[in-house]
Amino acid sequence: MQLYEYLPFFVYNTKEFKKLHKVLQPEIDKLYMETDKRLTDMFILGSSEYATKRYEKITGIVPKLTDSLEKRQLDIIALYNEVPPFTYERIREMLTSILGINGFKMSLDIDKFHLKIILAKDKLQFEKQVNEMLERIIPVNISLTYSIDWNTWKDLKVFTWGKMYTVTWKEAKEDERFNSIDYK
Repeated sequence: MQLYEYLPFFVYNTKEFKKLHKVLQPEIDKLYMETDKRLTDMFILGSSEYATKRYEKITGIVPKLTDSLEKRQLDIIALYNEVPPFTYERIREMLTSILGINGFKMSLDIDKFHLKIILAKDKLQFEKQVNEMLERIIPVNISLTYSIDWNTWKDLKVFTWGKMYTVTWKEAKEDERFNSIDYK
């Protein structure tokens, strides 16, 4: 935003205004940038380091030193999303906000009151956060099975011994090339 854009042309061309413009325009630009930063900080995702620290202080979250700014913001959102009632659809929404739509697989056996959640291997950095959230929100009368989608023998049976001979079990267990579960 330039000051001269708001004035008639004959006023802007005066010597006095040109000198005023040189002095005031940098201050106006700083004010505009600070206002824009404050508006952005009103939202958790995309907020500055300062605003993220404030949100963490409000919620009582203590981040790890190795956590990225985005992960810290997702931790805050996960905590704010914990608003009852916790229906199957609501839990799916909460997990989707943290892990993305393809980051997990979820099923519910209503007759046995059993909820099963399988976390995708590429979302391991969110394992602790998701586990803590599920412990807080899953009702007591529902049993929970929470696991990670490692490759199992069943997934690897389709490959030949010649192909499997070149990799270790750890590589076969964790490598996406050997995964057969589809999260869609």
